[in-house]
Amino acid sequence: MVLLSACAAGGPGNRGYQDVRMASSEDMQLTAKDLAAVHYLKGLVAHDRGDIARATGEMSRAVALDPDDPRPHAHLVQLHIRAGSLESALSETRELVRLEPEDIEHRVLLASLYVSLDRHDSAIEEYVNVLARSPNREDALVQLGS
Repeated sequence: MVLLSACAAGGPGNRGYQDVRMASSEDMQLTAKDLAAVHYLKGLVAHDRGDIARATGEMSRAVALDPDDPRPHAHLVQLHIRAGSLESALSETRELVRLEPEDIEHRVLLASLYVSLDRHDSAIEEYVNVLARSPNREDALVQLGS
């Protein structure tokens, strides 16, 4: 049996998370996906607490264990943007586009990161991809018109 428990802690400003513990019995083996989920949850808790460095580490461990899960990639994008690491955010966003190619929002984010990094040719190419999938997408039309 696998037990995940979050112990509540009192005090002002605390969101109710003090510690996340995992216990497993010998008769159950955790898979890489299971462990990735644990790191993902720990990353969410760390992010909620404002511990960006720990959140980034936990999400990175989740990605290493289950690289095909888009959720930790999406959180890493936001964490990298918040930290000002646009190249890292770009890399994670490219991975999101690979994992979920039909998600227009990933492509819009990718294009906007290209703009922020002064890679205008790549941004134009990505906005054209967005418009091919969603012809009335106003933000892409505005960006291509400017």
